Amino acid sequence: MRLIGTENKFHLILVIIALFFLNGCGAQAQIAPTPTSPAAPPTPTKNSAASPTQILLLPPIRTPEARAPLPANGIAEFHILHWNDFHGELVERTLEDTWIPGAARLAAFVESETAKYDPNQVLLLDAGDWFEGSMSARASKGGKVLEFYQRLGVDAITIGNHEFFLGTPIFYQMVNGANPIEIVSVNLRRSGAKNTCTDERILSPYKTFELGTAQGAKARAAVIGISIEGLEYESYSPVHGVCFSNPVDEVIKIYDQLIETEHPDILIALSHSGLEQDRKIAEALNAAGKPVDVIIGGHSHSWIDAPEKIGDTMIVTAGERGRAVGILDLTYDRAASKLDVKWRQEIFSSCSPEDPDTLAFLKDTIPDGNPKALCATIKNPAYDYLIDQSPISESVGYWTLGKGEYPDTDEGMVSHQVIISHGNEYPYGLFAHAPSKLQFALDGKYTSFVAEISIKETACGDGAAFSVSLDSQVIYQSKNMLASDAPIPVNLNVTGGKVLKLATISGKDNSCDWTIWGNPYLIKQ
Repeated sequence: MRLIGTENKFHLILVIIALFFLNGCGAQAQIAPTPTSPAAPPTPTKNSAASPTQILLLPPIRTPEARAPLPANGIAEFHILHWNDFHGELVERTLEDTWIPGAARLAAFVESETAKYDPNQVLLLDAGDWFEGSMSARASKGGKVLEFYQRLGVDAITIGNHEFFLGTPIFYQMVNGANPIEIVSVNLRRSGAKNTCTDERILSPYKTFELGTAQGAKARAAVIGISIEGLEYESYSPVHGVCFSNPVDEVIKIYDQLIETEHPDILIALSHSGLEQDRKIAEALNAAGKPVDVIIGGHSHSWIDAPEKIGDTMIVTAGERGRAVGILDLTYDRAASKLDVKWRQEIFSSCSPEDPDTLAFLKDTIPDGNPKALCATIKNPAYDYLIDQSPISESVGYWTLGKGEYPDTDEGMVSHQVIISHGNEYPYGLFAHAPSKLQFALDGKYTSFVAEISIKETACGDGAAFSVSLDSQVIYQSKNMLASDAPIPVNLNVTGGKVLKLATISGKDNSCDWTIWGNPYLIKQ
């Protein structure tokens, strides 16, 4: 179902430009029903006024389909991989000090993750703004991104403001070329007088999927597309003929009929509204007694370390520009009508693998001499890395503990960017604002502790010292290191030790003391 490199058999369907009419309120895009045979555009008359509009064939809008409830027994397990604000970033590059991993790393992760499960156990979802950004995406008018998504096996996407970057006609062209990907929006409408929203839908409001192993229990999930109200005003080009109405009102309108007709077990809102608005949407739907189970969000480029829970709704999002993928692991107990949801995320680094088929697919879009980040460290499976272990206890002077990534944005670092210090990349490193204390259980299983210690070169403080203790006995103490100091390798004997304590001690001033334990790991006995 999702074989990387499968030849794309779906091509863009473009129906050509017809006559435009000017009404008293400005130009409005005209959408015609699907004709039974090609029709010639009307001939302009002497009194007709020309204005840019386009008659395009769009996929038919889905109406509720009567379905019987699934049997009330068994446990269905399934998984959702999601991302948002991809912005057409097909090619690895650096943008304003932010490294962008490129589509080949996204493809490699999707392929490896989906290979763990039955093909019918996995949904791939994009929460909008998949277009624009890179020149390769713009040059193909979104076609290259859609073809990549089709190769990847993306199931559904919703609408972001960047999808209108080249105007409404090109947006319709992209919609036509998306098959078999489902583009859903509950609140995208044709605009009427004075740019008010009419009741005429442009896209299907939702798509229903049945998920589970081939021979096992299934769960029925309805994916509803929503975008922030007034999204048409956030485009970078004039947007004619469309209008985004209030998403809460629109979800409420279809809610009862969707539940009663299609009997979904799980409701998922695929939202391009921003994290703050998603919170408000969750609150409003819960207050109306019509909650969704999960909101998968985009638009605000937010990073989270854990899902938010508002009423009966979980909210998740996954950064931006293809730098991360969120993974929802869901279990639905049919007999108890109980849904269990766990969330995790994969953040890419230069050590993340690339899919060779996708690199070949992108060959004509990669600029000559395009620089690639070099992977400094590949995990050795013989070692146990501290990033994979839960500390017995942890405390940091400011922010939170960064695990393989910066916990926030400041001079020389971007939130959720891979840790880099003095030109060295530490995708498995720990970033701790001093003073900090981290304790890990060893239980006598290891012989050596290995790491590289450094102060981030852009730190503005007066430095910090590093200390390592084994069972309350200090076994290493560094000098007070400064941002200008080169990283120092550390290799310590921890044979028989029960508890390892890593500490960083600030100098006189603890501001901006950004200490890094570079890719720390333990060697087993």
